[in-house]
Amino acid sequence: MNESAPLRGIGGSDIAAVLGISKWKSPFDVWAKLVGQSASIEQNQAMEWGTILEPVVARHYTQGHPGEFLTQPGRLAHPHLPYVCGTPDFLVHSGEDTKLLRGLEIKTAGLRAASFWGSEGDAIPEEYLVQCAWYMIVTGLETWDVAVLLGGQEYREYTLVADQELQKLLLAQAAQFWAKHVLTGLPPEPGGSESTAHTIRSLYPRSIANMKTATPEECVVAGLLQEAEMLLAGAESQHAALKAKLMLAMGESEALLGPWGRISWKSSKPSDVVDRGAIIADLTTRLAEALKDGDAAQAALADLQAKHTTTKPGSRRFLTRWGK
Repeated sequence: MNESAPLRGIGGSDIAAVLGISKWKSPFDVWAKLVGQSASIEQNQAMEWGTILEPVVARHYTQGHPGEFLTQPGRLAHPHLPYVCGTPDFLVHSGEDTKLLRGLEIKTAGLRAASFWGSEGDAIPEEYLVQCAWYMIVTGLETWDVAVLLGGQEYREYTLVADQELQKLLLAQAAQFWAKHVLTGLPPEPGGSESTAHTIRSLYPRSIANMKTATPEECVVAGLLQEAEMLLAGAESQHAALKAKLMLAMGESEALLGPWGRISWKSSKPSDVVDRGAIIADLTTRLAEALKDGDAAQAALADLQAKHTTTKPGSRRFLTRWGK
């Protein structure tokens, strides 16, 4: 493995997206990142807690493996394929002679995702399976451990063994993606994920006052979009009607059970709603009484509003209007 990895390359968290099996990003997102056209990814709470808990889970792992220690290697690259790279969480070494033994990935998952993690072996979500296989390609290691904390309370360990056929598949798909899209700059099909929509919005955040005439290919795509919208409208109408029918049948019952599963219609807890408009009006009245001058009170409030007002950039809305 090469410890001076290039700035551009397909990483461990990218390869699942290249294969089209990632829940978090698409091939288009990977392409946009590699050609320098993607926006920075905002951390959500799951990502933030994953970062916080990583050293905790790693420490628990080392307690179960006495005589070994962990290092964080940083960004690594394949010795002969520089675009094959990644940043593994940890490498595991022997405490006796510092020999490199295997790799280690740390994961955290909520209780709802626990069903995707098996009880033993390599029964882990496939996006993590290919991530570890990718790191084995980068490092040349034959085994990779995965330590996961489920629901903040259940710890599990898995050991993955190098699968030569899987590695050949990953390398072939990565080489094709690199040659077809990264080197040429031609994007893959965008797909319909929210992450792709976010990437496209970050590429073109503002519109300009011009009208573009559709090409023949764009006319075909627009026609397909019109058909899809008609099907979606019909499906939404049918969904609403069926939902209303079951709500009527349930009445005051909070759940409906059947061989297909469970449907719930529960009351939410009451919540307090602050009427900010009423507060401002009340403050205006009280300020006017204090100042004995309604115009002065309004001017003071206007100054406060101007002081605490910032301009929020406008967003772009994608609207369709069929027919001339």
